[in-house]
Amino acid sequence: VYTPAQIRQAYGFAALPDGTLANKSVYQGAGQIIVILDAFHHATAGVDLNTFSAKFGLPACTLLPTVYQPKVAISALVSKPAAGNGCTFQTLYVNSAGAQAANPPAVNAAWAVEIALDVQWAHAMAPKAKIVLVEAASASGDDLMNAMLFASKLGARTVSMSFGAPEFSSAPTF
Repeated sequence: VYTPAQIRQAYGFAALPDGTLANKSVYQGAGQIIVILDAFHHATAGVDLNTFSAKFGLPACTLLPTVYQPKVAISALVSKPAAGNGCTFQTLYVNSAGAQAANPPAVNAAWAVEIALDVQWAHAMAPKAKIVLVEAASASGDDLMNAMLFASKLGARTVSMSFGAPEFSSAPTF
């Protein structure tokens, strides 16, 4: 089992200059948004994130409610956090048409493990970043692509998608 400190070391975070009041929060992801894109729903993702944080001495994240706002521009669904603010965690649901959904997709235990892994380790690497979990309606290629299009309009510069598919002839069109 690796700890967050060991992973940060492995990725060279220990080589960063000493943190000062001006840059310490930046080294920890303050002011940044990380979008995690996965399929299906993980009902306890936020609670699990804070359990992980407590276990490894990371700051807890403020759990933001999922607010359904279908008439709001996608880019306005997620506000850019101010530098120095702590971590927040929010989940947005995307339907098969690629629009914000009012209700979460179905729960899938295998994907819940993947979601937990993605969210927790993003937080381990950037403990002061805002994390937005975008849940696609299913693991179908179309649903994942529609969720990717949705996520691309959230204004984040960092997006994690840890799923794969075999190569196919029309892949270059995507």
